[in-house]
Amino acid sequence: MMKTFNLKGLILDSVERGLILNSVERGLNNVLENEKRFLYDRINKNFGLKNEDIPDKPEELVGALREIYDGGSAVIERAIATEMNYVMESKPKEVPFVMTADYLKRMDALQPGLSQR
Repeated sequence: MMKTFNLKGLILDSVERGLILNSVERGLNNVLENEKRFLYDRINKNFGLKNEDIPDKPEELVGALREIYDGGSAVIERAIATEMNYVMESKPKEVPFVMTADYLKRMDALQPGLSQR
């Protein structure tokens, strides 16, 4: 049986508030890490795309994300493109909303293996 906490009505100091926020953050990270592993497995199984092949076949990654998440894939594509921009320290005026196959190839050409991280 999972233990639940009722924090309603409590006055929390800044340390307690920080502990609660950190707990939420760690909990979300655990869930999202599992979702990421599941997604990689699904893309490999259903689309035949292995992680190490993503730099060579970015259009297949984009296609798989769009098929799996439909309209929601744009959020994931933007997150990946934003991370690539950050890691590559390129600061374009506007991050592309949709990650294109060409964009992935350009990023991988600048720093090989980036999309495998």
